[in-house]
Amino acid sequence: MVTVTSHEHPFTLVKRKIKFICDFCGIDGGRNPYICTTCDLMVHKGCISSTLPHTIKITRHHHHLSHHYYLQKSQSNAWECRICLNLDHGSYSCSVFDCNYIAHVRCATDTSIWGGTPWVEDKDEALQESINLITVLKKISVREDVLATEIKHAYHEHDLILTFSGEVQDVNNCDGCMRPISAPYNSCEQGEFFLHMSCTELPIQKQHLSHTHLLTLIKDELVSRGDTYDHLPCGLRLNPYLDT
Repeated sequence: MVTVTSHEHPFTLVKRKIKFICDFCGIDGGRNPYICTTCDLMVHKGCISSTLPHTIKITRHHHHLSHHYYLQKSQSNAWECRICLNLDHGSYSCSVFDCNYIAHVRCATDTSIWGGTPWVEDKDEALQESINLITVLKKISVREDVLATEIKHAYHEHDLILTFSGEVQDVNNCDGCMRPISAPYNSCEQGEFFLHMSCTELPIQKQHLSHTHLLTLIKDELVSRGDTYDHLPCGLRLNPYLDT
């Protein structure tokens, strides 16, 4: 018998060559499976000692995914792998209520969409809160909405005032996305810095489905092309609006 931390019951080696589908990874097996008689599970020897974490975060889905050996019967008809579009054994599934996202172990742990590290709750919470680039100095209530009428932005030294409507007197570009400025927008009284209101709401860190690492928003002053999401070790650079 083999006891592992990833499962509450021990596994027993079947000393005969039989064909089976591994309940951990969903891949066919052809010899000597390990079984859990309590849960009716059959797994590869390699999956018994697998180093894959119980919970991961991939670029294809905004919630974290947890490993399950099998789906509940009430769920199995509605769920399918959202990556290869088949339903099989061994999966990572979303634990958020009413979210039916599920992915095979071999699909979810592909290096193109998973960075290879376990999901850490504190890190994910910090991302959800999003280290904000702005500090609200003044605000007003408009019906059910609250608008920041004056803010301090981390990328500019002067306070920025909200212009909610009206025509723009001068032809200026947004210092965030480099597109022509239009209301509503924020600007400093010196006329040196302009930001669309939507550009002030960009998070400092963001996950992109095309890259496994977390991207950080930086101000690109060298080539005057506005803010970009970058992962410097990989050399990846994305426009916040065109690529996200």
